[in-house]
Amino acid sequence: MLWLNAQQITKLPMHNNFISNSPLSLCRDKLANTLRKSGYRVNINNNRLTAEWGKFSRLAPTVTHIGLLTLLAGVIWSSWTGFSGFKTAVPGEVFTLNDAEHSHLWLGKLPDWSIRVGQTHREDYASGEAKQWYSNLSVIDKDGKVLEKQTISVNNPLSYCGVDIYQSSWGLKSLKIRFNNDAKELDLQPMGKLFAAFLPLPHQSIIIFSVRDAQSPLRVFAKREDWSSPKFLTQIPISKSTNLGTVAISYDGIIPQTGLQYKCDPGFPVVFLAFIFIIGGISLAAIPHRQIWAQFDKVSSNKDLSNKDPINSSNPSISPDNTLVTIGGATKKSKISFAREISKLSAKIQT
Repeated sequence: MLWLNAQQITKLPMHNNFISNSPLSLCRDKLANTLRKSGYRVNINNNRLTAEWGKFSRLAPTVTHIGLLTLLAGVIWSSWTGFSGFKTAVPGEVFTLNDAEHSHLWLGKLPDWSIRVGQTHREDYASGEAKQWYSNLSVIDKDGKVLEKQTISVNNPLSYCGVDIYQSSWGLKSLKIRFNNDAKELDLQPMGKLFAAFLPLPHQSIIIFSVRDAQSPLRVFAKREDWSSPKFLTQIPISKSTNLGTVAISYDGIIPQTGLQYKCDPGFPVVFLAFIFIIGGISLAAIPHRQIWAQFDKVSSNKDLSNKDPINSSNPSISPDNTLVTIGGATKKSKISFAREISKLSAKIQT
């Protein structure tokens, strides 16, 4: 901070000059101690004083720009070396990540290991709404050796070698059923809270198989073109059979299907660090940078007092040995509160 004289201080946006009853040295030291207790950095040069608080807030633009550049670096790194994809699989299926999506300017490498899907199931609320999905996953190498094993669920992914595998969706893929011991698999389609399979028959008729989950019984409906709605025919528990006319229908179970989303984001730690810099820069910008200047002049005669402060020179209680204080400050933020602070400092020194 530059040293300012009394005339320059009075040109500051916020300033005050007054007569203090204390001697010059006592008045100066009193102001310096008060400012130090408030966290100001104080410098004294004879009868002049400078004080500064919040200078570090001037780093806000620099820190913010470092954060933006770090964010750009993290995003570019992830774009050039990361990948992502989505895979649907049934229990027992083994798949690789060779069909992952990535940018055209890609410098990364896909994993040489595979994922084997074990049991997968859905947990429901009492109302029948889905509560959570679970899938048992195993990471295996080229020889089939298990490298990692975990039961994943929503928001609880499997992480291995920088790749995160998330539980993204879940459903019923197909219905295992037998007609007179002739095994069939019918594709299931989601119908609200239920899943349904459709078997067309001659004469514009259709058999509808409806199931809620892998444990619930199979409900069978029939629909003809001249019927306004399907008619319920029968209900078959799992691993049981029933006869519809001359056809014996056996319900052997459901094949579930899990939806897995995977991604590799090497630049995530860099992006996280970038946001710390950005938040830090924004926080620094909210801190006001305050500067205070003061000059203390000894009143040696009534004539001198009259020249420096004609308003107070007529006050008979003022002694020629008192101190004329000129104090002022500047800030770009919280100007009203800073003006009040200047006033409180003036009142404290004046007493």
